[in-house]
Amino acid sequence: MDLDRKVSLDNLLKVAVICLQLFGAVTCYGGDFRFDPESIWRGTIRHSHFKGDPTVCADSNWNFNSAQIVCKSLGFTGAMFYRTLNNPSNPDDEPSVDCQFTSASNIPISCHLNSNCQEIAWAACQLPGYKGCYFGEGFPAYTRFPVSGGMTIEECLEGCRNHNGVRYRYAAPSKGTDCYCSDELPRSSLSRAASNCDQPCSGDAMQACGGASNTHSALYDTILGSCDGNAMTSNSGYVTSPGFPGEVSSGQSCDWHFETDYYNGTKISVIGAEVGAGGGLGVTFEVETIHRFTLETDDASFTIERDAESVGDRIWRTEEPIERTAAANILYKNMTIGFSPSASSVKWFVIKFEISTVDFEMPTTTPLPTTTPSRASSRIIDTHFLVMMVFALFLLHHMT
Repeated sequence: MDLDRKVSLDNLLKVAVICLQLFGAVTCYGGDFRFDPESIWRGTIRHSHFKGDPTVCADSNWNFNSAQIVCKSLGFTGAMFYRTLNNPSNPDDEPSVDCQFTSASNIPISCHLNSNCQEIAWAACQLPGYKGCYFGEGFPAYTRFPVSGGMTIEECLEGCRNHNGVRYRYAAPSKGTDCYCSDELPRSSLSRAASNCDQPCSGDAMQACGGASNTHSALYDTILGSCDGNAMTSNSGYVTSPGFPGEVSSGQSCDWHFETDYYNGTKISVIGAEVGAGGGLGVTFEVETIHRFTLETDDASFTIERDAESVGDRIWRTEEPIERTAAANILYKNMTIGFSPSASSVKWFVIKFEISTVDFEMPTTTPLPTTTPSRASSRIIDTHFLVMMVFALFLLHHMT
């Protein structure tokens, strides 16, 4: 998988934005957002395409749907919850922007300056590994994990990864204070909108830990924030820094293994990475390559680096996905992603990968090693053989 390259992250993720000036007023169509303070997944919303990166006004047109659109434009699947905050600035000195959002698009229709904004927009994006908000007290075959301190998502995740020596597949924060663990998903009929799971966590009010009572629980795959793990994926997946959404908690090397279908196209996107000046984030990809009908192992890697002259920490994102298509007659299957940390320079990261099969037909002969036929297929072969033998004896009898 030819991904060996070095990625420059001097430019933030760019979203198509068109700005027009009419009668002295500037209106921008499209969204180019960032969080303040600098964060991968939560904070006050600022629009980076206006001079001075003004905050987004929340006096009107700011709701859960608006937060969903902002988070999707930043590469997440949606919003965890949203808030409105008092504007700490004098609107005359630091104007905000009003944005008109629509559910029919992933970007706001228009944004324009507002010099009389009283409240500003704040949002937290939904974390990778989120499985949904579910109705009911706990979920099938659940175990309650006792939280000794304040409840946070990372506390619940870590507890369910090692609860009395058992690693559970799912963690479910609930009621802002409780944590449940399970290896089973609830019934799909119990799924509810994410806005039902917006109760602040007792240990971090800027995270959401389920609903206001035990009637709603948020469900996460415990691979989120882990240093290892196995997961199935249809066409996309995420890896995050160990301990996420907290800071990197492990100095050891990490490996995540994803079981996938056959593919020959790959896209890698850095949703966000906070890397200190002069530091780097190295990620290695190992895939099973089917080349000329034999299985091989193929390594690929890319490195995120910052210049030593850079001042302070910032959130970096890939300008465009790193795309690669395999050579003709080559397919990949499965993916192992490895991370070698530098605790002094990397605080957080979220990386997304997508796979696809492009202009390729599976060969009529399977590229994998042949195996002994099953009993069912053997019976079919035996039946065909007997029919042919009877037919041959019938012809021989009539010819003699």
